[in-house]
Amino acid sequence: MIKRIIDKLAASRVVWIICALVAAVILWKYVAKDQEITRRVSVIFDITYENEITLDNNSLELASDTPNQVSLMVEGTYSDVNKIQEKPVIVIDLASVNRQGEYKLNFQVKTSPSTSTWSVATSAGETYLTLSAIKVAQANVAVRLDNQIKYSVAQGYSVDADEITINPSTINISGPEDIVNQIEYARVRSYTSTGEKSKTFEETVPIEFVIGGGTNGEEAEVLSDTDAAKLTADATTVKVTIPITVTWEAKLTVNVKYTGSGLSEENVEITLSKETVTLSGPVEARESIGDTLSIGDIDLRDAKYAKYSETVGEVVENDLSVQTTFTVPYPSDVTSEGTKEVTATVKISGVSTKTITATHISAANVPTGYKAEVQTSEVALVVRAPSDVINQIGESNIRVVADLSGVDVSGSSLSLTPTIYIDGFSTAGTLNLENNKIRVTVTQTG
Repeated sequence: MIKRIIDKLAASRVVWIICALVAAVILWKYVAKDQEITRRVSVIFDITYENEITLDNNSLELASDTPNQVSLMVEGTYSDVNKIQEKPVIVIDLASVNRQGEYKLNFQVKTSPSTSTWSVATSAGETYLTLSAIKVAQANVAVRLDNQIKYSVAQGYSVDADEITINPSTINISGPEDIVNQIEYARVRSYTSTGEKSKTFEETVPIEFVIGGGTNGEEAEVLSDTDAAKLTADATTVKVTIPITVTWEAKLTVNVKYTGSGLSEENVEITLSKETVTLSGPVEARESIGDTLSIGDIDLRDAKYAKYSETVGEVVENDLSVQTTFTVPYPSDVTSEGTKEVTATVKISGVSTKTITATHISAANVPTGYKAEVQTSEVALVVRAPSDVINQIGESNIRVVADLSGVDVSGSSLSLTPTIYIDGFSTAGTLNLENNKIRVTVTQTG
């Protein structure tokens, strides 16, 4: 009978629901009781500092050992502790920090339970942290080399110490006043550059701060790394550029223009008052200049390199010597041993000149759609040729041609320097005279 009643109850859903409710109530009462149990744990808190502007306004900063995190003891119920551990942040207000010194500043838990059954304190039970504020100073200090970079220069090359550059050449620093006031200047740290140098090179090198010595052969006293770490600088490295120079001999030359002059190397001898110069400069300049340096041009069609008569048909022998002085055009990055000017002496022999009136004048390469009419009827030309040839040249051998190719013909009247042809005499030429120009009128044909 009893067994039948038990089996009937076991099969009933209502009985099972009642049992579940009873079990839930018992479990809830257990958990609620457990939540009231107090626990004490160590929690790492992030620190947020408020009103830091007060420091700036008073030229202060927190000491370099000021923490951004701190371990604090949290005591409270399980729910209180869990709430705090979700986002462990404390806030410290710096509004009262207005002078250098040590401060005991209370902290507040940013995310805290709504109950009053919890507490946060240091392991010693304190609800504040001890912080130090220090006076800040700024300075702009020069950066020096102090022979701190060691290098080897290839044979035949050298370094001009005055041309070494450091970038930046000064550095702005800020930090504890007592440290900043010790600093006299900054310098590059000792560094050895590898390999033999034959070209300008750069090295990026850390800096250090000198607080004494460093002059008159004294060993410099350098700020310790510990104190240097308390400084803020707008650069911790500098770029040092060390120019490598080379010294070499360059032959001086002139560019001689023979074309159309009636002269050749057989008739002309050119000597310079100085044939070579000693140059010194960057390797790149050495490569660009090479072993020769041109001092300028000599155009032998220039009238100063001739003797002539304005009388038509009169022959004048041209045995002469003409001197022209040139300023040596040294590149800006090159220095010399001091030579500034060189005189070129031009000796001419074996030729003669004769003035001939040319009447065979024409225009060539007239643009399509235009016609050209030569307005100049004759030109007096000074012809130069070997002395045994000059009398064979006459007016019939000379053609004067105004070449219009590439000329702007928009103007109706043009003054042009013509091309002179001396047919049958390849060794003859003419002088380049201003009155050799001819006038040509150009009009459209359409």
